[in-house]
Amino acid sequence: MQDKMISEQRLTQRLTTYWERLRKEAHLPEITKFNSNAVAEIWDFCFRVSVDIHEKGKRSYVYEYMGREIVQAFGKDLTGQQVTGISQNVPGVSILGKIDMCVDQKQPIFEDGKFINEKNKVVKYRSCMIPFTTKKEEVSHVVVGLSWRAF
Repeated sequence: MQDKMISEQRLTQRLTTYWERLRKEAHLPEITKFNSNAVAEIWDFCFRVSVDIHEKGKRSYVYEYMGREIVQAFGKDLTGQQVTGISQNVPGVSILGKIDMCVDQKQPIFEDGKFINEKNKVVKYRSCMIPFTTKKEEVSHVVVGLSWRAF
């Protein structure tokens, strides 16, 4: 068993506290204000996606950043790849449905689950997803923190 869990409470607390601090009185914090140095001790356990909205409201996501621990959990680096909630060949695709929820609710989402990574390992995880904007109302990015174990 490979253990890459960091304290779920620490990861969740760090991300949500930072999100609240950036947000202040706004509904959503702006992604331009996000600084990974502010969460440096957990940044390797995070990934960031941009949100693309297409015709008829369909969404896709582009992995803009994947921390070292996330690459290890997924089994490959997806930086630069575009995915949708129906992409079946992407490790961790189950997380995309929760990212959809984060985009819809415009609030942090907490989730646990499991997936099979590229190396055929079962990865059990706990996640915290926080939304950001470039416009005042729409979610443009989601940062996801993941604590995990592979079996």
